[in-house]
Amino acid sequence: MDWLAIFRRNDAKALPAPQPQTLDPSPSMMQRLYQRMDSLRNLVTGLGITGADRRMGMEVYQRQPLVLSQQYFLFQQSWKARRAVEATPRHAVRAWVKVTIPDNPDATAALQRDLERFRKPFRTAGIWANLTGGGLAAMIIDDGRDPTFPVDLRRIRGIRSVKLYDRWFAYPASWNQDPMAWNSGEPEIYSVFGSATVNPQSSSPLAQIHASRCVRFDGPLLPILLRQANVGWNSSLLEYCWDALRDHQQGLDSGAKALTVFSQMFLTRKGFDQDLIAPDGENLSDMRLRILSSQLNMGGVAMLDETDKIEAIGQKVSGFADVLDRLGDELAGAFEIPRVILYGQANGTSRAGADTDVRMYYDSVKEWSHDNLVPAVRQVVELLLATPKYKALGIDADDVDIEPNSLWELSDKERAEIIKLNTDAVVAANGTGVISPKQAHLALVEALEPLGVQADDEMLSNWGDTEPDPDDPNDATLPVPDPDRLGQAGMPPLAGLNKMGMPIIPGPDSGPGG
Repeated sequence: MDWLAIFRRNDAKALPAPQPQTLDPSPSMMQRLYQRMDSLRNLVTGLGITGADRRMGMEVYQRQPLVLSQQYFLFQQSWKARRAVEATPRHAVRAWVKVTIPDNPDATAALQRDLERFRKPFRTAGIWANLTGGGLAAMIIDDGRDPTFPVDLRRIRGIRSVKLYDRWFAYPASWNQDPMAWNSGEPEIYSVFGSATVNPQSSSPLAQIHASRCVRFDGPLLPILLRQANVGWNSSLLEYCWDALRDHQQGLDSGAKALTVFSQMFLTRKGFDQDLIAPDGENLSDMRLRILSSQLNMGGVAMLDETDKIEAIGQKVSGFADVLDRLGDELAGAFEIPRVILYGQANGTSRAGADTDVRMYYDSVKEWSHDNLVPAVRQVVELLLATPKYKALGIDADDVDIEPNSLWELSDKERAEIIKLNTDAVVAANGTGVISPKQAHLALVEALEPLGVQADDEMLSNWGDTEPDPDDPNDATLPVPDPDRLGQAGMPPLAGLNKMGMPIIPGPDSGPGG
C-alpha cells in the first residue's frame, strides 16, 4: 500500500495553505514528513521556498525614461554618448546616395548636384532622431499654398530652405484616419514650436506644417503602445544604452579613485606612542606630519629625524584593465558600434577581427540608409522633378533609381585578385568549348563591370565576333524554345540537341534537318 497516500489522505484537511517565506510554528504531520524527506528545499539558501529562490533574484525593473535635459546634457558632456548618437547618420550621409535617370546622364548629374544641399539637413535630422527619438526636416516649398495643405506638385516652383526640429519641438497635430490610405494612422499635420516643450498643450505652436512638406527621421523602434505614449515618436538611442553607459562611466570613476590611493606613504617613528602622551605631544606630532606632507607634495627635500623612516608602498590592482575592457565591449555592443569606430582607430587596430567588425557595421549603416535616407531623398526627388527645371524633361519619379553608396571599398590588391580569378574562370570555360566566344565575352563583361573595369570590344577582340551568330547553336543570344511547344504553330522545328543538351534552332538557310 502506498504509505505516502495514507498520510496525504489522513492529513489533507489539517494541512494549512502554504505561506510564502513563512514557517508554521506547529507543522502538521505532512509538513514534518516533507522536511525529513530528501528534496530540493533548503532553508539556508532559500532553494525551493516560494518567494525565496535565488534563481528568481533577477527581475525586470522599470525606470523613468530619459527626459529632455538628460538627453541634451549627455550629448553635450559625454563624448561616448555623442559619438554613438552621431555615428550612423554621419557615416550614412558621408557615403550619400547615387541617383540614376535612365538614358539621361545630363539630368542625372544635375539632379545629383541639386541634392547636395540636403546632405547637412538630413544628417542633422538623423542625429536628432537618435538623440531624442525623432527628427523633422520641414521644407519651405514655394507652391503658393498654405503650409497646412498638401504640396501641389502642379504649381511647385522650388524648395526655398529646410528647417530642423527634434521631437521636443515638433508634435503631430492630427492623424490620418482613412483606413484605406497608405499612411493610415500616421501624422498628417505637425505642430512646431519655437522652444522645446514637454507638454504641447501648454503652449501655442509656432506653425503647423503638412506631412507632405516634411521629411521624418525616427529613432530606434518602439512598440505601438509605447510609441503612442511618446506622442507618435520612437525611442532615443541613449534610452536602452543607458545602463551600459552608466556602468562604463562608474568603472572609469572607480579606476580614477583607485589610482589616487595606488601608493601609500608610511612614516615610522621611534617613540611615537610616548610623544602622544607627552604634554602637547599630539599637536606637535600633527604639526610635524603636516610639515613633512608639504615637503613631499612640493617635491623638495624631506627633513627627518635620525630614527625616522619614510617609504611608499604600492597597492596591487590586478584585473582592473580586464574589467574596463569588458565594460568597453558591453558599451560597444549596446550602441551596436565596433570598438574601432567608437573609441578610435588606435584602440581597435590591435584587436582581432576589427576589419570584419567594421565591414559588418558598414553593412548596417547601408541598411539604415535604405530604410531612412533613400526614402527621404526620394521624397525630395519627387519635389525637384516637379519644378520647372525638370518638368519639361518629362521624367517620372518612379523611373529614378536611388541607391546608397558603399562605405567599404575593395583595395587595389583585392580588386586585382578578383579580376584575375574571374578572368581565369572565363578563359578556362572558353578553352574547353563549354561556352562560345560570344558567351565568354558577355560573361567577362558582367564579371568586370561591377569592379569598375569597362570591357569594350577592342579590349576583348581576341574573343572573336561579338555579334550574334544565327548559325552557332551555342550562341547565348539565340532564343531557346520551350520543349513542350516544339512542333506547334509559330515555333521553330527541332533540329536536335547540341553537346550541352540544348535544342538546336536551324539557321535561316538550313532545312528542317539542320
